Amino acid sequence: MRNLQYSFICLVTLLMIASCGPDDENGLKDENTIQLNGQPFSIDNAEVRFEEGDPLGSYLNIKLEGADANGTTRTLDLWMAHSPTQPVSGSYTSTLVDSRLLDDDFTSYEVRRGVNDSDLYFLVSGTVQVQDNGSHNYTVTVNITMDEDNIFTGFFRGDIHPVE
Repeated sequence: MRNLQYSFICLVTLLMIASCGPDDENGLKDENTIQLNGQPFSIDNAEVRFEEGDPLGSYLNIKLEGADANGTTRTLDLWMAHSPTQPVSGSYTSTLVDSRLLDDDFTSYEVRRGVNDSDLYFLVSGTVQVQDNGSHNYTVTVNITMDEDNIFTGFFRGDIHPVE
């Protein structure tokens, strides 16, 4: 009877371990609800970069990138005015109403089908909200319109790796 109890406890323990998800130390799982024109926007890579001391000011750049089965790479490249003395978390818009600037000169969406075959679209209007969850984990919520009515809505929460 004792062996049966021990076996049962081991089985339950193994099942509990196997059911654990890939949570990070914050207890947050990666989640992506971002859509482009109502269709899922796949994200395979996410990067964050801080550009300081540029003559035009300092920027927070978040790049969300994914590829489809045909090898087409799609990149949403968000550029936000950011002072190194301010927290990253906040609302960034193209109109500077009660928020910080989402830069329409640099914010873009690129579709790359090959070395010399790509389309580039720039920001028309919208809002991006960024929440720093700690340990390089961010929630990025987008509601933006790019050239030619490319509309992004939804959020990505997950690890966004810093690049230099």
